[in-house]
Amino acid sequence: MQPLDWIVVATCVLATLWLFLAARLGLRHRSERRFDEMLSAFGKAVELRAPTSAGHTEALTQLCREVAHQMQLPPDRTRKLLSAIQLRNIGLCAIPYGLLNGAEPSDWSAAERAVYARHPEISAAMLELVPSLQHLAGIVREHHRDARPAGHETEMPPLEARILRASEEYLLLCTERGERVAQDAIEAGVGTRYCPAVAKALGRVLRSKRASAPGIDL
Repeated sequence: MQPLDWIVVATCVLATLWLFLAARLGLRHRSERRFDEMLSAFGKAVELRAPTSAGHTEALTQLCREVAHQMQLPPDRTRKLLSAIQLRNIGLCAIPYGLLNGAEPSDWSAAERAVYARHPEISAAMLELVPSLQHLAGIVREHHRDARPAGHETEMPPLEARILRASEEYLLLCTERGERVAQDAIEAGVGTRYCPAVAKALGRVLRSKRASAPGIDL
């Protein structure tokens, strides 16, 4: 095992223990509000570890909530989606800090890119070890995976993961390259990267936002 792998494993163990203890504390208080606060704390902790994503989770939560509403996702599944957003990148806690905050991703070595690419699987594995969070593991594991063309529903990631992927990549592209480029990218990826039904619902949400606040970039 390479030194970088040892660092990932050791940090993952510590982060999982932290996650387990915090979940136990949240369940002791049984209120949904306390549990949501705990998840939000995890989301903020990840943002602190990867500062370039600071503030992104809040905007993503709002957009996913609106897309889920457009798709008439049942309340229990919407709640799963919103909880998964907070923990989607918890595996980054196991990625060396220097990798996340050092060189640009374009300058990473092949080994470093491979380590970073494992973070959805690491995140899901951590959640699977915490009984009260196991139901979120599938969404977290699949939220970077491509959707599939129509006619292959059984091969698609969970709907919650498809909503999360399209919404997150739209927001990231908006920040980096602007709204028009983000919209074009979503449209170009329909049926391969993005689920057609999700892309359609996302488009309705964005049109509604523009109509209510013309001239404001989303």
